[in-house]
Amino acid sequence: MDRSRRLVIIAGLVGLVALGGADSATVLPQETRWLAPGTDIVTALTQEPAECFLPSADPATRELESIGRALFYSPNLLGGQASRAGLSCSSCHSGGRASVSFFFPGVSGAPGSADVTSSVFSEKRGDATVNPVLIPDLAAPRATLKISRDDQAILEKFLHGLIVEEFAGPEPAPRALQGVAAYVRAIAPQACPAQPIQAITAEHVSAQVLAAVRAADTALAGKDPALAIALLGAARAGLGRLHARFPAREDGALRADLIAASNALALATESARNDASLAHQQLAVFLARAKLWSDAAQAAEPHSLFDAKTIAEAVKANST
Repeated sequence: MDRSRRLVIIAGLVGLVALGGADSATVLPQETRWLAPGTDIVTALTQEPAECFLPSADPATRELESIGRALFYSPNLLGGQASRAGLSCSSCHSGGRASVSFFFPGVSGAPGSADVTSSVFSEKRGDATVNPVLIPDLAAPRATLKISRDDQAILEKFLHGLIVEEFAGPEPAPRALQGVAAYVRAIAPQACPAQPIQAITAEHVSAQVLAAVRAADTALAGKDPALAIALLGAARAGLGRLHARFPAREDGALRADLIAASNALALATESARNDASLAHQQLAVFLARAKLWSDAAQAAEPHSLFDAKTIAEAVKANST
């Protein structure tokens, strides 16, 4: 794909965002921008495949898994056009599985597919041919997977190429790459729960934010500021996802609290570059105050864009 076509696609996505915010219609969360036409938006915003996560018995490996689990939901891991569009690993692999309704202009063919050699996200692997393939389920039987999970080095090399070449992302911190590989290895079919679907809730997103912050604090203690900064970026992205679910006028105080929380993490990010001790203190304060916005988000959930009825009303308003 040539550069002009890629810019047109990106401009079109920007236009969709602008239209979503027009007049008094409720702005739907950005993940609705990469849903296939005809997708039930209510279902897509309230449910996701249940995570098939089998944590390691080894504490050091579990620490890596927590790092990878946080970064899996961070657009900052991918970088480039994907990051600017808000895409993360979880956009294609919802719940660590396969997003069957994923559809991105210029990249997807059938719903749930993507062209991994498209120049939309990166020219490094662009082959000028439209050849989308179905997004794999990461919890599929090991024998059916393209890349072996048995060799950590092979998996890390594959993921590094995906991040840096396929999505033109920044060079990941060494433990960030190890963490994503550890998390992917921990996704296993035998860990799939009996209920194949899980609800997307304010509590769930809040927990992801807090897990990322705690992992960042651990990275600071381990004198790994680059990893801490990446994890704080993941936490801020989670706060952004939470903020997008509360567009109602009565949620003004909650939105302000979420913005303040994100700004607090931004300050900690700056501190992490030069003063780990100060950053640790700032994160301790953040965690101590987190229950205020987390509880408020859960209390406001019944009238938010976590609620099926509220989403249905917003979809109707945006279609008229």
